Amino acid sequence: MATPAIRNAWRIRSIFSTRHARPITTDALSRKFQIYTSRTTNPYLNLSIEHHLLEKSNPGSTILFLYTNDPCVVIGRNQNPWTEVNLPQLAKTRIKHGKPKHYLVRRRSGGGTVVHDSGNANWSVIWPKDDFERDKHARMVVEALKNMGIKGVSVNERHDIVQEVHDPEAPEPQPSVFKISGSAYKLTGKRALHHGTLLLNSDLTDISGLLRSPAAPYIAAQGVESVRSPVCNVGVEQNTDFYNAVIDQFKTMYPDGQRTKVIEVGKHEALKRDNIWKGLQELLSPKWLWESTPKFRLSSHPSPEDPRPRPDPPTDVSSCLYASYIASDNEILTHLSSSE
Repeated sequence: MATPAIRNAWRIRSIFSTRHARPITTDALSRKFQIYTSRTTNPYLNLSIEHHLLEKSNPGSTILFLYTNDPCVVIGRNQNPWTEVNLPQLAKTRIKHGKPKHYLVRRRSGGGTVVHDSGNANWSVIWPKDDFERDKHARMVVEALKNMGIKGVSVNERHDIVQEVHDPEAPEPQPSVFKISGSAYKLTGKRALHHGTLLLNSDLTDISGLLRSPAAPYIAAQGVESVRSPVCNVGVEQNTDFYNAVIDQFKTMYPDGQRTKVIEVGKHEALKRDNIWKGLQELLSPKWLWESTPKFRLSSHPSPEDPRPRPDPPTDVSSCLYASYIASDNEILTHLSSSE
């Protein structure tokens, strides 16, 4: 964990860091090295800004993008929201004025489901596909954390960033390994994108309940299933401290980009770009969130295709009801139901 002295040093440094608030111009996108931070915390908009950088930047450029999202549950491009997310619990997490506490978002990259809030810092690197190396920028983030005084961090065989934590009060102290950042990727014709979310000082109380779907035992999905791992915070209080550390390490990794200025992107500047507006509307659409779910089978009872045992049905559902659906591309392909 970072000591108070180290945290304060980074906080003071972040206050005096120079930031240049500018829109994402064509000139900026043409530069070999680019660094952006986002002023908005809207997850749909931040992912649309990221997608714009991926699509419209110089194919030979290397880009660092840092942002923080409002509370949200983010599923991977090829995941099933009904199996990954406890949707009834999500609907109950309301704050004043009926606004959802957690938004549901489907991103454009692969990987598993994650929960974001203000205690998470999202990091994203876009670079030429010919130079793609899966762990390269995860190691960059690890070095940034080490420079902040965070101990026991490394990249594991699943390309996640983990932290080894020792409990000195245990009778026989044994290190425990916790996931602090996952990884997701998107590869296009000439570009590679790698992004993750770093648990700095996140509220972990909602994670387990939101990511355990009561519908999962009834659904056999063809998409990607999340791999559950124990998680922990690294104990950094200010996201900007982490931003500064990663920016420094990015410039260390790419010495030719030492003089790269940090561009802050605001909501209004971003929405002036038609491509970002279009991307935002896509992420908000039911067609993207729900209808792009890969093919899946929902069945109330075991079958040859899905022999898993099922939980007892709710008290308001007859135990004699048999139902089976196969759905794909927002269309029910087969349907069978009966009740004795």
